[in-house]
Amino acid sequence: MDDFQKQLDLILKYNWDVDHYLEEDVPAAMEYVRTQCKPKDDRLLAIGHSMGGILLYAMLSQNGYKGRHSELASIVTLGSSLDYSTSRSSLRLLLPLVDPAQALSVPVVPLGAFMAAAFPLASRPPYFLSWLNPQVSAQNMMRPEMLEKLVLNNFCTIPANLLVQLRTVFQEGGLRNRNETFIYKHHLNKSKVPILALAGDQDLICPPEAVFTKL
Repeated sequence: MDDFQKQLDLILKYNWDVDHYLEEDVPAAMEYVRTQCKPKDDRLLAIGHSMGGILLYAMLSQNGYKGRHSELASIVTLGSSLDYSTSRSSLRLLLPLVDPAQALSVPVVPLGAFMAAAFPLASRPPYFLSWLNPQVSAQNMMRPEMLEKLVLNNFCTIPANLLVQLRTVFQEGGLRNRNETFIYKHHLNKSKVPILALAGDQDLICPPEAVFTKL
């Protein structure tokens, strides 16, 4: 509860969305890495998992649209896509949380607390919520104690604005900016940066068909 309160206090002050990550966090992280490693050509290699890959795609899309020189030499994405509309992604399970959060003006969705509360029902008899486990990891991919540690520590409180913007990945064309005036996927092909996109055939959140339709 103390950890949740700290996250809540932070989010009430910084109620961020995808564009905040893209406009503020990614440039700051890249500048830090550039300062530390001092690449000769001033360009970086980037690997992004899930949201990290989405941000890399969005960054390339913006640069391509504006005709800007990319600060990235190449990128690798793992389980990431800008467009989930034609896939059976289980990310849809979060969509019912968006409208109540907006209607009640709730600033955050405590996903971490939900997952921690649900885990005993997913991992122990009578396994009422056993369907949650494959959402976290494919069967037999992790030892039970590691899966428990992952569930109890890896999920956090999500800003409602972040969920509102992420909901657009299920609209035609996929992810949009916060004002829904820019569709990132439509401009990704204007980037000349090489992309290696990896997908797992047992990934329920970002299945291969979502990754294949990113362009």
